[in-house]
Amino acid sequence: MGGRARHPTYTQEFYRPYLPDPLEQRTRWALAFYREGLSLNHVAYQCLSFFKVLNIFLPTGPNQKQWINAHIADVSDEKAKARVSSIQAQHQDVGDYLYSSGRCAIAHAGEAPTADPENPSDIRRLGEDLPLVRALAEVAIEKEFGVRSASTVYREHLYELEGFQEIFHGPRVERIKTLTAIGPSDWPVLPRLSIRLAFHDPYEPLERMNARIIKIDQGVGFVRCTSDDDLTQIVLKLSFAQERLQADILSDLDTVDDGSVSSAQAAVKVRQFKLDYFKNGILEVWNGDAVRILGRCDAFLPCNVDMSRTIASFEASIRAIEEEANRRALAQTQAQH
Repeated sequence: MGGRARHPTYTQEFYRPYLPDPLEQRTRWALAFYREGLSLNHVAYQCLSFFKVLNIFLPTGPNQKQWINAHIADVSDEKAKARVSSIQAQHQDVGDYLYSSGRCAIAHAGEAPTADPENPSDIRRLGEDLPLVRALAEVAIEKEFGVRSASTVYREHLYELEGFQEIFHGPRVERIKTLTAIGPSDWPVLPRLSIRLAFHDPYEPLERMNARIIKIDQGVGFVRCTSDDDLTQIVLKLSFAQERLQADILSDLDTVDDGSVSSAQAAVKVRQFKLDYFKNGILEVWNGDAVRILGRCDAFLPCNVDMSRTIASFEASIRAIEEEANRRALAQTQAQH
């Protein structure tokens, strides 16, 4: 659920693969106050919640002012940076201004400064400060509490090979990154792998596939995944040098037709996987034994294609293979009788 309070939006496709859940209490408080600030509907109390994040590790006013001034350059939000420029243009110390006219003015009353909840000027000023105060809370959560922001996670792309980093282990990964060829004697044993798409049910031929490294060279580990019946296979490229999970789904994923019903049925499901992937599918690779995600890609974006005709072609081929599977099944049944 999201959107403004009076106009909520709903979706069944809630995809948040990165949801940090730290165990350390102070870090949990920091995230809790940050989320509180996002959910409140009064600008003054939003600012106060974001200031509480700083208060967890900086108990005194002078320390908070000093920290704010030292980390202004870490703020990336454009509205926040514009507010910094505006405060500085008025020849004010940013840390002192935010602490005195923001944090103290909201938390205390009876003497200057006091933020008057019925004074439009005060509320408008706090509204202008809010993006900066929020941005500073985000910087604090990442730099002081060690919880990476979603934008940092996206920029680093570490999620593409995060689970494989553990399987290959740090020293071996560093050697791979040097573009050195590594022989079979130093290849790790891989678990069974399941190739999936977010928002879709598992595709049977791609579940719990046998995974085997076939080469490690030039910063890339090449992994061949094969179904138990050897009818379906795909090659994954683990590019540790670039922190990328790569797979040419349309070319390197295929099935063998041995004339059986099962091979036709597998071809239907693999073809459906390709179609779903083509329609902005989010590729995920899971540990088939531990049922744990090892890596994922961003949504696939096809380029320079006629989407409607391509989808129609996929669907037509799926229907044709389904008809062939049914024909084979009928022929098999008739042969048995």
